[in-house]
Amino acid sequence: MKKLILSTVIVLALSLTFTSCREKKEETTEAQIEATMEETMDDAEEVIEDAEETMEDMEEAVEEVVDSVSGQ
Repeated sequence: MKKLILSTVIVLALSLTFTSCREKKEETTEAQIEATMEETMDDAEEVIEDAEETMEDMEEAVEEVVDSVSGQ
């Protein structure tokens, strides 16, 4: 009787241990995916801002060229 109860307790303990580890891995994976997506979005925003600044610089350069050509 003692062996049956002890075996049952060991099997339950092992099954609970493996089950809880799997949940942690899934949460970790989900957290990694979310962090990667946030990082990608931040990088994309920086690229857009840099592109806007470049466009503004190009507009200013074109205006200067037009002004210098018009002034001659």
